[in-house]
Amino acid sequence: MTPDKPGKRNDGAADPDASDLDGLIAERDRVRAELERIRREKREAEIELAILKGAVELAGIRAGRGPGQPGQ
Repeated sequence: MTPDKPGKRNDGAADPDASDLDGLIAERDRVRAELERIRREKREAEIELAILKGAVELAGIRAGRGPGQPGQ
């Protein structure tokens, strides 16, 4: 079926025009880039945490012990 008027669908709702679609696509791309940035930062934080945990393990620092004190 063809719309009665340009820019209108048969149900009366306006068709999204190309600029609206371009805006939505641009926003989607921005959100995807932000998501990738957050995922990258999360991976970096997980690596840093693993390194710090390893350093603590190597140093023998445990809850209730100071550096250089033997563990139980």
